Amino acid sequence: MIIDEPEMNLHPIAQVKIIEFLTTLVNAGLHILITTHSTYVVDHLGNLLEAYKCEKKDEIVDLFLLEREDSFIDQKLVSVYEVTENGTIENILGQNGDINWQTFSDVTEYVQRVHFEL
Repeated sequence: MIIDEPEMNLHPIAQVKIIEFLTTLVNAGLHILITTHSTYVVDHLGNLLEAYKCEKKDEIVDLFLLEREDSFIDQKLVSVYEVTENGTIENILGQNGDINWQTFSDVTEYVQRVHFEL
């Protein structure tokens, strides 16, 4: 399944629910490719990757909107790539499951800096 920007026109809460639902489908064996510009989607995917590593999943499941442990996902089932400004494709999923999402952080810092200088 290929989904182009599943977050399109969705409230941030709905974006988080969508990524939880999609990881549930991946855990059920479906192969899914998504493209996104949403920090909510990528950041919450990082949460789901981290939750998978927790030993006491039953104690943290209520932190998640769908409250389903099968939304937690093993990084072996996930790939995260970024298309850079010069058109190259880089793997931004670290060995420990962290997503190096620096380009969005850079923009956020820039916008905040401009705001505080005004």
